[in-house]
Amino acid sequence: MPGEAETAARHAIWTFFYGTIMNPTVMKDFGVTVTDAVPAKLPGFDLVVRPRSNLVPSDRVVAFGALMSVTHDDLTTIYSGLEKDFGLKYVPRAVLMITRDGFILPALCYDETANRRSWTATCSFLEETLRPL
Repeated sequence: MPGEAETAARHAIWTFFYGTIMNPTVMKDFGVTVTDAVPAKLPGFDLVVRPRSNLVPSDRVVAFGALMSVTHDDLTTIYSGLEKDFGLKYVPRAVLMITRDGFILPALCYDETANRRSWTATCSFLEETLRPL
């Protein structure tokens, strides 16, 4: 019988993805298969590309993306891969999302706001970004 920590790691949770990471093909590159995805918006944040997609607090706009149901193991795979391959350190925050149908859902959202000094493009990041799908 699985332990509590093992069960929690496999429990699916809503997570807000934006930029290229919300593309199912990119998710598959990480070994993550998303079975549930919903268009959504995040009030109070702007989606900027400098040179990478990231969220910046703003009281004037909303960021659009996708709510996806993934596991904690999936999140570890995605964000440890981004850190290992590109030196990107994303941190989670709890957010309230608004779906296209107007439902408000709690979710996790990862951003790199705390690490703005690392917002310069590396050759490996540019190669990955420009790689044909």
